[in-house]
Amino acid sequence: MEEGPGIRFIEEGFKLIDRCLDWCEKHSLYVFLDLHGAPGGQTGANIDDSIDDMPRLFMDKDSYDKGIALWVGLAERYKDRTIVGGYDLLNEPIRTVNDKGSNIDHYLSALSRFYKDCIKEIRKIDKNHLFSLEGHHWSTRLDIFDHLFDESMCIHFHRYWNPPEPSLLADYIEAGKRLDVPLWLGETGENTVEWFVTMFHMLDQHEISWNFWPWKKMATVNSPCSIEKPESFGTVLDYIKGGQHPGFEQAQEIFDGYLHNMKTENCTYNDIVVKQLLRTKGCHVPALSYDTKPGIGESFSGLFKGDNEIPYRKDDKMRFIGRLRPDKETRGDNPWQEYDLLLSAGEWADYTINASGDGTVTVCASLRPCACGSVIEVFVNGEAAGLITVEDGKGSYLRDLCIIGSGAATSDETITVRIKSIDGAIALETLHFS
Repeated sequence: MEEGPGIRFIEEGFKLIDRCLDWCEKHSLYVFLDLHGAPGGQTGANIDDSIDDMPRLFMDKDSYDKGIALWVGLAERYKDRTIVGGYDLLNEPIRTVNDKGSNIDHYLSALSRFYKDCIKEIRKIDKNHLFSLEGHHWSTRLDIFDHLFDESMCIHFHRYWNPPEPSLLADYIEAGKRLDVPLWLGETGENTVEWFVTMFHMLDQHEISWNFWPWKKMATVNSPCSIEKPESFGTVLDYIKGGQHPGFEQAQEIFDGYLHNMKTENCTYNDIVVKQLLRTKGCHVPALSYDTKPGIGESFSGLFKGDNEIPYRKDDKMRFIGRLRPDKETRGDNPWQEYDLLLSAGEWADYTINASGDGTVTVCASLRPCACGSVIEVFVNGEAAGLITVEDGKGSYLRDLCIIGSGAATSDETITVRIKSIDGAIALETLHFS
């Protein structure tokens, strides 16, 4: 849509969307149309191209009307495209208080009104597509979801840099049940692969759909595809920080190189990221990432009566003790990764992965016995798989201790491994599935 007076669509923009939809149709990938930068801006930050870090969509009638008209135009064009899964009306509307102290929460009623008006106009044209609706404060808040906006909608939220535990999801689960609508964690990622294998499995167990962000990133180890940094890219960064302009010709060359490197065939594929996201064979699972469901007494023993040093999963009644060697890669928001799971006699925990290939699994553990001759029992999908006596590690971790060998087989879609302490105690650090 063009800026300025009146409603004037840019046909070239629709052609770009059409091409993307054709690609996705070819590969059976559903598409959600997401208005990331609404007319005037819906967020009030740099992500929406707002001119003064204010959400002009809710402040200026012209922007508001253009926002409605844009969605009507999109609905008219794509109402019959079944590859379009739905319409995400606004990305991350109404930011938090910024560094200038600007609080824009008073536009919440305007956000709710925009959703109502937009849905009313779209439904005159399109009776089928799902609405994906996001709350304010980077799509983390639920204040506007005090009523149902449409019979076919989902609550779309974003979470980054939070401990991956059930309490993080509790409010969203309550809202979904109250309104009887599905939940979609439409953006999350940007963390360690240990966080991935924990967070996304928890979402799957709670039947919350998710979308990982981003698929590709420059010089990275925590996205599936790593884009090689173009030669002389540092000159661009220096210019952004106030340095010398690299010159238009060199800048063009640098960004052309970036586009070339961005092609999937030119990226480095980080297969461990995908294995951690999908929790399939080849993943490694931190001990504190035991199954969250069905819950206490069914997916973990919950017999510990004391308090842990950290509040992580505090209602589970499982004991955590500090690792001998804290992980140097642990982010500040992941203190739980610096702890082991202590299993004393009679305590146990379950770890589920998605079965793949021939349905067999081999499991190795990194652990340290807390008493000489500690004994653990291992189960696979409820069937006893053997007793293991863990010899004294002399205060060190036993690495790659095979607890399930020779590829234990299952015909189930998932493989659940239970580690139970029979005698003594062990500090479990990580399970490696292969």
